[in-house]
Amino acid sequence: MAVAEPEQKIYVLKCKVKFVRKNVKDGPRQYERTLAILVPQESDERTKFFTAWLPELKSEHFELAGIISAPIDSACRFSIHRGPDEKSEAHYLFVMSKGVEDVLIEAEMEGKTVYVEILPEGSDEEADNALEAGGDYDLISGQESF
Repeated sequence: MAVAEPEQKIYVLKCKVKFVRKNVKDGPRQYERTLAILVPQESDERTKFFTAWLPELKSEHFELAGIISAPIDSACRFSIHRGPDEKSEAHYLFVMSKGVEDVLIEAEMEGKTVYVEILPEGSDEEADNALEAGGDYDLISGQESF
């Protein structure tokens, strides 16, 4: 039986939600934007995931598709970044799907835990099913694990 390459495996990560506030300048207009990042918590699964996916340089990042658990339960696009940097002391997943980011912020999830199932390389089309920004969405109850 062949062993799957690390990038072809599914990883389930327990992550702490963190919000980062960033000043944005758009022409003459300046405003503050809140970004959502997920910091994977210490585990053997996290170690295996970082071994497979963590960029070697801070200037690099990789985009990944995954599914975020309750209370959102949605596909999502993430990018993985090497810490420490201005957003986090630890390595982290940046939430690229605006609809998912909006729900994390509206549900006041900062400091709370969610589970993320990272899909194998080549599963990018799954992230196209992520919540859309500005859409209606009802949170589900409970804490799901995969």
